[in-house]
Amino acid sequence: MPAALLSRRWLGFTALVLTLVAAFVLLGRWQLHRGEARHERNATVRANLDAAPVPAETVLAADHGVAKADVWRRVTATGRYDGAHAMVVRNRTLEGSPGFQVLVPLQIASGPAVLVDRGWVPVGESSRDLPAVPAAPDGLVTVVGHVRASEAAHRGAAPPPGQLAAIDVPSIARTLPYPLLDGYLELSQETPRPGDAPRLLPTPELGAGPHFFYALQWWTFALIAVVGYVVLGRREVADAAGQPVGTVQPSRTA
Repeated sequence: MPAALLSRRWLGFTALVLTLVAAFVLLGRWQLHRGEARHERNATVRANLDAAPVPAETVLAADHGVAKADVWRRVTATGRYDGAHAMVVRNRTLEGSPGFQVLVPLQIASGPAVLVDRGWVPVGESSRDLPAVPAAPDGLVTVVGHVRASEAAHRGAAPPPGQLAAIDVPSIARTLPYPLLDGYLELSQETPRPGDAPRLLPTPELGAGPHFFYALQWWTFALIAVVGYVVLGRREVADAAGQPVGTVQPSRTA
């Protein structure tokens, strides 16, 4: 190896390049793993969206959260809405527009109540004002909804009165005078048929995402680093020999 490539400065640069190349390769592999996880999640969601609905109590329970395999499962429940304990969740967008999601407990005759996300409404005069929310129907209703897991507890400042910052089911359960199933339902059908508001929420996007292309991007960075290292190494050797890069020394004759 040329002596120019054994200097402390060049060895330090070599260590830096090797570290960067290793990091870029690992980041590319991480993106591939994320893509595989997304593919598995999409397969589960598709199966759950296509499956026939089952009673909510067979999937949800009051004493434990929602299993990953049951997220987006279609379930059905029959009961009466408790409009006196209706809630809105702030900072929810739909098609790029800010608004709220409307939560209403559904009291099931056969067991604990379940939270139903009846859909989205736009903001009022400001994001702090409670929007105009159509009342949930009176009387006995049957709903079909997609199972969703409880969201993480909100750690920031408390929202304005009458609003929630997160659908944190255990926290909401402590404010109600009756037991509540963990997890909640995102409404897809309701009998009697609901009105135009709140707007029903769309099902999730099930595309592959950009993970494969992000992996290629990181691996391209690794290749650029290697090529750059070789080019700079040749220049380092040529400079040490006092010779322009790319020239060939004349052969010595006897």
